[in-house]
Amino acid sequence: MEKVRLGRIDYINVLPIYFLIERNSGDKNLELVKENPRALNELLFSGRLDISPISSIEYARHQNDYFLVNDLALSALGAVRSVLLFSQEPLEKLLEKKVAVTSSSATSGALLRIIFNLRFGRDIHLTRGISSTERVMKEYPAALLIGDEALRVKMSNGLKCYDLGELWHKMTGEKMVYALWAVRRRSYAKIKERIEKVVEDLRNSRDYGIIHPELIAKEANRITGFPVDFLKKYFTSLEFNLDDKTKKGLITFYKYASDLGISPPCRELKFIQ
Repeated sequence: MEKVRLGRIDYINVLPIYFLIERNSGDKNLELVKENPRALNELLFSGRLDISPISSIEYARHQNDYFLVNDLALSALGAVRSVLLFSQEPLEKLLEKKVAVTSSSATSGALLRIIFNLRFGRDIHLTRGISSTERVMKEYPAALLIGDEALRVKMSNGLKCYDLGELWHKMTGEKMVYALWAVRRRSYAKIKERIEKVVEDLRNSRDYGIIHPELIAKEANRITGFPVDFLKKYFTSLEFNLDDKTKKGLITFYKYASDLGISPPCRELKFIQ
């Protein structure tokens, strides 16, 4: 029997969703693929995955190719703590300069552009590809990092940083959605029942992770070495479902992205049945 190929962001931010699945990893019908967000975007679009978290901007770009999984997302109301712009200068002084952006993400770069347009009425110049954070901070006035790397730099370097989730919320009052779980429509038509079983497992694992924060923090500590108390605080800033308020924030993000030509318009979210 053909395995269901499931993507997994290789950061601790999705640990509450995958903890139980990974602990019960004996499912021979499931292939788990860990990668950074941009790589997962490419793997799902190319058909090398059946279901995966994708950068939220990616759904707007390929909305006719995917169904979304209802009640599953990675979002935050305000500070997200791991989508950070490290800057040696105030935001307004970055308008005439190039800002380095991690190549691992698609949504964070789009969000940064939207924030600058909302705040200053002007776009910002981004350059992708960060091989060494230390080197980048010497060559550029600012760098946008995400995930575990953003957490690591914030803890170790003490550089001034702006939390993009916090900036977004102050400007719009909305939640920000960073990742969605998407299913390839072709895969769903072919192996519908097996994909629905994986979706059920993801939801059950998510529910388990939410009610066991101490366990999740200790596992994240084992993976990263970050202090448990720091990790517990980090996970409290994240949300993992897709309720009406979250959908509203997502549609608002898509409107701004469309207005700037970052993505096609997306006014409707289509889910697996």
